[in-house]
Amino acid sequence: MMPLLAIAREIEVAWPTQWDQANPFFWVAAGSLVFLGVTAMLGFYWAAQNGQFEKLDEASREIFGADEPIGMVTDRFPEKKRK
Repeated sequence: MMPLLAIAREIEVAWPTQWDQANPFFWVAAGSLVFLGVTAMLGFYWAAQNGQFEKLDEASREIFGADEPIGMVTDRFPEKKRK
């Protein structure tokens, strides 16, 4: 079995040797990843500063109405008719 480094040398990957030779897709993908990462971090920071992570237990019960008891399944898919 050939070592992984030897296989990589045989493939002849066209890595750019200078920044101006990089594929435009690389810049779009890298920029998108940085943008999404910074946006997610800012979103978590905003949520922590505004108390969005406090009282998570109460917030999880907020979706249930008075006619829907917590912990009981009240909605189901109809069963298929057997032939």
